[in-house]
Amino acid sequence: MVHIPLTYRAAAATLRGKGHIQNEDAWSMVRTPDGGALYAVADGVSTSPRGRWAARHTTNRLSGLLRDGGDIGVKDLVQLVGEVDWELREEGRGSAACTLSVAWLRGDRICLLHVGDSAIYRVRDGRITQLSHDMGRGAQLNSFMGMGPVVSERIQVGSDSLHSKDGLLLITDGVTSVMRHTELAGWWLRTGRDPELCVRGVIAEAGRREAHDD
Repeated sequence: MVHIPLTYRAAAATLRGKGHIQNEDAWSMVRTPDGGALYAVADGVSTSPRGRWAARHTTNRLSGLLRDGGDIGVKDLVQLVGEVDWELREEGRGSAACTLSVAWLRGDRICLLHVGDSAIYRVRDGRITQLSHDMGRGAQLNSFMGMGPVVSERIQVGSDSLHSKDGLLLITDGVTSVMRHTELAGWWLRTGRDPELCVRGVIAEAGRREAHDD
């Protein structure tokens, strides 16, 4: 049997919610030296004075770790989460906060790191499955970056197989508040599994429905 390496395609976009003065979302897309890829989405907590900065700082730190190369593993990502949490709190003096969802693709495996109320979905054979745990109830977050050292204990870390035609969707609550997960799967399938077309369609639809959040 000949093993054919998987190839990854990705796209990202964001839209300021109707209820926000500025967009507090951020994302990162990094190709890793071993041929893999890391995709991350962070959503700044709007009740935090520096939510926008928190989201951008978190995704930038993730990108930096992967771009530096070396033998990076899951433990290194979890350790980085703890370091970033400390940086967001500025040694206990700050109040920046954000959510974080990470999909790290390595060969035919996917590693997930998740904290907060953004969602990670997988579309396989026409069916959509939520891979991330819900960490919020209404406007109340149970876990988030910037909450303190306990975040390293609460972060969801998981691993799963990856198939050649799988679609992974990292979606903030600004979209999931106005669109059902089955609608997201519909966009993926109707656009021929094209990441760019799917992202444009979802963002446009969220805008038409006047999503309150980013």
